[in-house]
Amino acid sequence: MSAALEQRYRRALRWYPAQWRARHEEVVLSTLLDGADAEGRATPGRGELLNLAVTGLAARASGLLPLAVRDMIATVSLATGTVLAITFLFVYSWAPWVTEPIAGGSAFGPFRDPGVLVYGLWPFAYVLFLLRRRVAMRWMLGVAAIAAPLLRAANWVQGDVWSGPMTTTLGVLMMLAVGALLGVPERRAKMAMALGYATAICVVIVQTTGSIRHVEVWERAFWLLHSSPIEWIVLGTLAAAVVLGIIRRPHAAVFAVVLAAPWMLAVGFAALRTDFSATAGLALYAAVLAAAASVVVLAVRRSQAALRRSPQSSGSSARSRTE
Repeated sequence: MSAALEQRYRRALRWYPAQWRARHEEVVLSTLLDGADAEGRATPGRGELLNLAVTGLAARASGLLPLAVRDMIATVSLATGTVLAITFLFVYSWAPWVTEPIAGGSAFGPFRDPGVLVYGLWPFAYVLFLLRRRVAMRWMLGVAAIAAPLLRAANWVQGDVWSGPMTTTLGVLMMLAVGALLGVPERRAKMAMALGYATAICVVIVQTTGSIRHVEVWERAFWLLHSSPIEWIVLGTLAAAVVLGIIRRPHAAVFAVVLAAPWMLAVGFAALRTDFSATAGLALYAAVLAAAASVVVLAVRRSQAALRRSPQSSGSSARSRTE
């Protein structure tokens, strides 16, 4: 065992927070050195260094955002992104019932715009999730996150030859793809609730805007959320989070906030872009969100054991999640 090898491993372990290193560094270092000695290596393997970096950063992140919360964000993001992508693919990009020519843009094969290149990735990612192909799912979500801004840039460079998809649509999907990569999506009740919540909101929006009944589709109408019933659904969800926090149900309270978060951001953004007179509505959102956040934070602080995992389990769990 060389001193140089030990120093390289110690440097790699600096990815982990100091508290974790104080408890586990010597044990992990001994294991790494024994493995290198058994394999006759004088340097750390690239895979080892990458794994230490990823799991170390995950351990640091868990100090700011518990793994349970990151898994909730991943669950809601995957469900919401999948439902949104399917909705936009069918209603706005394909729209087989529309016979009128596209106004101000060119067709993309059988589709009205090239949004299918991004929308189509989400159902595949969800199928991979159902098949428990976690690594492949994460690759698909990574491609979706990158493809969204690239598609918008390509359309802009060509002079907006296609009428869509909108920057708002692509931005929301990119945000959701990043959110889905923050943790490990859950397979049972929370995923079903997230899918149901997103589906209900999309159905309400499409029904309210009459997108399926019209001879022409208008993607922008989908994002006029501040003038639709969606804002009341979101406010109701945030109010429920406040109540759940008060009765000390931190998991449920955090999940309610995470569930409403994508739509809350979309509503606020839409109001700022299209209706500056909606100041009162935005103030109401801010007040309810502040109340929800305050109560949830208090509930989480009182129930740290329920939402946080021990440093030891965080390190080992993070390692298993990257395999």
